[in-house]
Amino acid sequence: MELAGFVVRKSSPPGVSLTVTPHLDVAALRCHYRFTATNGLPPREDRLELTFAEDADSGVVHLKDHGTGQVFATPDGLSEFLLVPVFTGRPR
Repeated sequence: MELAGFVVRKSSPPGVSLTVTPHLDVAALRCHYRFTATNGLPPREDRLELTFAEDADSGVVHLKDHGTGQVFATPDGLSEFLLVPVFTGRPR
């Protein structure tokens, strides 16, 4: 099941958009970055998937980057991870 997500955009060069879409059927958030080049090259796109992971010791659920295995223990940590490429205009 796919729900409506949200989009964060930075229009000033270099332009960046981040689209986050929840997918409840697989307990994941799918994130899609689109970086618009200033030199006429085609946009660069990066995708990542965040999944829900339970800490075996505490039972607390965190979000985890499916590709790297990085776990985000706080909303601040997740926010920083997602928004740094938008603010800087550079992929991770």
